[in-house]
Amino acid sequence: MSATKPVWIFGYGSLMWRPDFPYESSKAATLHGWARRFWQYSPDHRGVPDYPGLVVTLVSEARAMCHGQAFLPAPAYWDEIIE
Repeated sequence: MSATKPVWIFGYGSLMWRPDFPYESSKAATLHGWARRFWQYSPDHRGVPDYPGLVVTLVSEARAMCHGQAFLPAPAYWDEIIE
């Protein structure tokens, strides 16, 4: 799947500090109606299979705002990034 028009990726956790894909541009961004919460368990990012750790996720919340960083991926790497 190739992107036919620019698609920005929103980083709201560790991605905003350490994006692991090539990007052409980045800028501060805010999502309205979404909140960042430690509500998701992960066995590989902050835990192990027997003891999963909490990682941040986005949850819909009418009056919330989530600040983060938006990244414009390099088009040549789009398919690789999405995988």
